Amino acid sequence: MKGEKRTICILVFQIFFLLFCFVILPCTLYLIGCSRFSEKKMYEVTWDISLPDHMELLYDEHTPRGFHGDGIRHTIYKVESEKLSLEFIVGNNPEVKSFCIMICDDLETEDEYLPDFEGKYGWIKYEKQSNMLIMVYFPNLQQLHFFQKLI
Repeated sequence: MKGEKRTICILVFQIFFLLFCFVILPCTLYLIGCSRFSEKKMYEVTWDISLPDHMELLYDEHTPRGFHGDGIRHTIYKVESEKLSLEFIVGNNPEVKSFCIMICDDLETEDEYLPDFEGKYGWIKYEKQSNMLIMVYFPNLQQLHFFQKLI
């Protein structure tokens, strides 16, 4: 009788141990990783900028990342202009438009996610060595587009 109880206890312990190792622990690590290394956090760390906490991710597309994280990326967030503390330059800029269109062409961005430069927009350009980030805000759509090229 004692041998059976001991066997059952060992079996239950092994089941819980395996459940923890192969289900609970990986799920926990995945959730922690998703919350700490979001696209938003990646932009904040890479470009030393501060973004609002409550931005809704609408779209994110990028090339496969190289060993050093290089590649191109286009991300769109929905955010109200009142929540943005960034100073955008308002007005048409051919270089900004050209860079953004090039990123979209390289990524083969779907038409519904292409930026519309015909309306009013504001932009900010960041550069570090050969890397570039252009942020474009479309107030009528409440969309903040990120166009990034890391070399």
